[in-house]
Amino acid sequence: MLRLDLHVHSDHSFDGAVPVARLLELARRRGLDGIAVTDHNRFAGSAEALRLNRDPDFLVIPGAEYTTDAGHILALFIDGPIALESGAGVLDRLPWRETVQAIHEAGGVAVLAHPFKRRTSLEPAVLAAVDGIEAFNARTVCARNRRAVTQALDLAASGRFRLRTAGSDAHWPAELGRAWVEIPHLEPGAGPAAVRAALEQGRVRVAGRGSHPLYESMSQFVRCRRLGETRRLPRVAARTVLNAVDGLAAWADGRLRRQWQVDLEP
Repeated sequence: MLRLDLHVHSDHSFDGAVPVARLLELARRRGLDGIAVTDHNRFAGSAEALRLNRDPDFLVIPGAEYTTDAGHILALFIDGPIALESGAGVLDRLPWRETVQAIHEAGGVAVLAHPFKRRTSLEPAVLAAVDGIEAFNARTVCARNRRAVTQALDLAASGRFRLRTAGSDAHWPAELGRAWVEIPHLEPGAGPAAVRAALEQGRVRVAGRGSHPLYESMSQFVRCRRLGETRRLPRVAARTVLNAVDGLAAWADGRLRRQWQVDLEP
């Protein structure tokens, strides 16, 4: 069986804190068979991970997470930066149609990331254009939309998409491996083509636990420091207080202690 965390950030993301070499070390230590490095609007983290990985039984899936005007879209299995990346800044919202097209042109699949984290409904045109959805994201357990997890899992189970993924959305070491996809019929050493085929066939198990919302606050402080966004600091500080309260409530009601595990069929 393969266990893969398909949404991981390194310090190539403006709000990430983990060097790529550390990501690879931690992933192996935590029993993962592979990760997808998906930095914000940048392929550089994936390129470094592919270069540093020397373990034939550990899989690095090249990717990125692109911010668009219809939400975040994961690009998995791309063969390099997408065409729009070269002219985009780290905070740019790319046009979603052109982003999906560019992902396909780069040989990848387009996956709608944490689809209900900040919204309760999705545009039909976006759903028709992407190849799959992220069925479970560890950071959505304490999202502003309290039904984000169940909405994503319900959409994943609806049969609309064969391709369903899961990932920790880790920006900090403690988050890595808190959500994953299990592919029962593949063993360590399986190549990216076999993994992609298995995901596209849709017979996977998604599983994981929630991440404490303070990790997201920590990421926002990193963002403010790196990008010089001092004006955002009071808002981030206020949100940190709310996240601390949300984290206590999520622990008390069992959301952060619960493990989601769902077998998905095509």
